Amino acid sequence: MNKVGIIGAGILGGTLARRLAHFGYQVTIANSRAPETLSDIATGEIKAGWMSNVVQGSEILFLSLPYAALADVSATVRDNAAEQAIIVDTGNFYPGRDGDLPSWSDEDPDTLWLSRQIQRPIYKALNNITYLGLRDGGLSPDDPARIGLPIAGSQGPSKNRLFHLVNELGFDPVDGGTLEQSWRQQPGSPIYATDLPAADIRRFLDKVPAEDAKVYRENRKKFDDVTASGYQLIRSLREQGLGLDEIIERMAEETERAVS
Repeated sequence: MNKVGIIGAGILGGTLARRLAHFGYQVTIANSRAPETLSDIATGEIKAGWMSNVVQGSEILFLSLPYAALADVSATVRDNAAEQAIIVDTGNFYPGRDGDLPSWSDEDPDTLWLSRQIQRPIYKALNNITYLGLRDGGLSPDDPARIGLPIAGSQGPSKNRLFHLVNELGFDPVDGGTLEQSWRQQPGSPIYATDLPAADIRRFLDKVPAEDAKVYRENRKKFDDVTASGYQLIRSLREQGLGLDEIIERMAEETERAVS
């Protein structure tokens, strides 16, 4: 399984495309517009395509989009993905950014909702790491500082394949349990955007009781304002004609300013 498709050409999707291409994957990426709008990402080993074609040709398909956009994209994935394709959601639902979604129940993890829209089993992965962590954080398997990344979804060959992929990227794969348990790695959880080692990831995943899902949903609201404003800034920078690298640097500056 070497043919990877990515739907979503934002800073996470673009960064993921580059990292996978670096490790020899055949990467094709698409956005909601025409392939020629991806000239800043589709260079070298990365190809740009129309969304339906990217979905059709992918053995592993990553969805790296805001949830507001996934509501529309889900039909394209449902109708075009190969039967054996591994589908991975790398995003997160933020109510302040994404608004109301059709048939959404806040009692369910976001990826479980998406799985129902696509009518396929899917996986949750790479949603708890920042784009800078994904770009710069990969380390050799023997490095004690290696970051752990949870993968939630059903057990079997597909999950094992994603474990292998995460390891290739330079991170320690951690079993995140079922898709119903993927709330444990969503915004508001102790492992979200913290770049912790695998042992700490496992400890946090193992110790949380089911009733903490409500607590995590409340904590998620703290990310709403900053996420919505960050998304608006990215869109503004795109409209100004900035490329992926320029946007990443601007966003890194904004993040450092916000933290300080």
